[in-house]
Amino acid sequence: MKNRTFIALILFIFPFFLLFFPADGKSQWIESYSSIPPITGSAWFEFDFSSADTGYLAVNQYWSVSVGFNYQILKTTDGGVSWNSGDFPVQSTDSPMGAYVIDISVPDADTFFYTTRDYFNFLYRWTRQGGFSGYKLLGAFPRDLSAVNGQEAYVLTKGYSPDDMAVYYFNGDSVHKVFESSAYMADQYSKIFFITRQVGFIVVKDLSQAVVLLKSLDGGNTFTPVTLPSGMTVNSLFFVSENSGFIAGGGGKIYHTTDQGTTWQQLNTGTSASFNSINFADPITGIAGGSGGTAIITADGGQTWQSEPGVGNLTTARIFSPTNAYICNNSFFPTFFKGIYPVSAPSGEYPSLSIYPNPVEDQLVVDIPGQGATLPGFVLSGITGISVMSGTLGVSHVIGMSQLPAGVYFLKVFLPGSTIIRKIIKK
Repeated sequence: MKNRTFIALILFIFPFFLLFFPADGKSQWIESYSSIPPITGSAWFEFDFSSADTGYLAVNQYWSVSVGFNYQILKTTDGGVSWNSGDFPVQSTDSPMGAYVIDISVPDADTFFYTTRDYFNFLYRWTRQGGFSGYKLLGAFPRDLSAVNGQEAYVLTKGYSPDDMAVYYFNGDSVHKVFESSAYMADQYSKIFFITRQVGFIVVKDLSQAVVLLKSLDGGNTFTPVTLPSGMTVNSLFFVSENSGFIAGGGGKIYHTTDQGTTWQQLNTGTSASFNSINFADPITGIAGGSGGTAIITADGGQTWQSEPGVGNLTTARIFSPTNAYICNNSFFPTFFKGIYPVSAPSGEYPSLSIYPNPVEDQLVVDIPGQGATLPGFVLSGITGISVMSGTLGVSHVIGMSQLPAGVYFLKVFLPGSTIIRKIIKK
């Protein structure tokens, strides 16, 4: 009996041991915000960032049968070092059970959207100029939210019937239903992601409970099925452009498409964990998080991944650079973490490396003071992450770009022991 009690105690303490003493002996993540729920209730988070410094956090709490739910919105402007409620009041309603936040989406520093579960369900928008405004979602339970910009957003909902779903569009003034179907259902794992006002995707289930990816090219008015890789269960998706996107799911699987889902390339993640969230800062810099504290980062469009393990079940991940990312643990005693990653150039090597002019018109100069006789390699990729030029830098360290069309490119320079990545604007 004593042995059983001892084992139970170890199992209870072990998650907290991992929280402060990661298995690899080094701290990859710094705790930014945590909430210990009351004994009779629970707490969980929804968050999003508009930049590496500015983000918004919804703290949901269930207190008791008599009090029900409530939530509070917090803001950080220093990358999660501190959080404050500012002018955001604790939200409560006249509903017998209060309300809680389903999802939050932050398109810019001065605007955020969020959806709530209430006696009636709402889409809210907050702007610095206008404060809060709420829009009722009639007959619909919000599942996921996607803000296109500060004026437009889409909400994926479940109806009160078990086998129907709908998509709502917010145009800056009002919310209206643009799509409804009884052939699909939206559960807690369903997702919506609109890249532009016209192009978007939803992850739902058909009536046999099979996961389905649907694509819209007309602002959500119609959706058509996208063929998924065999055996793929999609838990999260993210598109960096209208054509280039990623899906992540069970079994450590991540796939990449460059043609809106017509074809898919499986990426080698090096894990069999189930991914709950995938996010990209640009076509080459991404993060995926999931079960068992699995967190992996890529700096080359998903061709290779570096493991940066977190703690618990990671439900949300956001990234802005290989050295600045965020993950959220919404499992046992949910804790919000800010990610601090090792920089790509070890020990601060090549601090004076400069790449100019940027924007560039004809020739791009890569100036590496103190570089020896070895000629560094480089890869220049387009906005979709596909390489458009590669080779070694000549003795003059000049890359000719006059033949390339205007747009955004990403340059990777391979130096001894490190890889330098820069965004390049071609005029």
